[in-house]
Amino acid sequence: MIVDNLITNAIKFTPPGKTIEVLLRAENDSAILDVIDEGQGIRDDEKEKVFDAFFRGTRTQRGERGEIMGSGLGLAIAKEYVDAHCGRIDIVKDDLRTGAHFRVTLPLKWKPT
Repeated sequence: MIVDNLITNAIKFTPPGKTIEVLLRAENDSAILDVIDEGQGIRDDEKEKVFDAFFRGTRTQRGERGEIMGSGLGLAIAKEYVDAHCGRIDIVKDDLRTGAHFRVTLPLKWKPT
C-alpha cells in the first residue's frame, strides 16, 4: 500500500517523457525507499499538509474534463501504514531537481508495540 500510493502519485503528477525513480536500500537497521519524480513538485507552504487526509494541493491534477483527480487520501494512507510499522515518511528537499522526492524509512526488524 505504501509503495503503491507513492508510485501512483508520482505517475499522476509526472508529465509523459519524464522520469520516476524508485530506489530501495538497506542502511544500518533500516530499509530506505525513495520515490523521486520529475513532476510539478510540492509548494513549500503545502509540505506540512500533504500527509493530511483529503488534502489536495493547489497543483492538483485535473482530468480531461477539468475534474479534480484523486481523493487526497493516498499520502495520508501511506503515512498511516508507515507509522503503524514504526517508520517515517518524509519529503526530501532537493533544490537541484524539479518534482517530488519522498523517502520512507522502515526498521528491518519490526516489533509491534
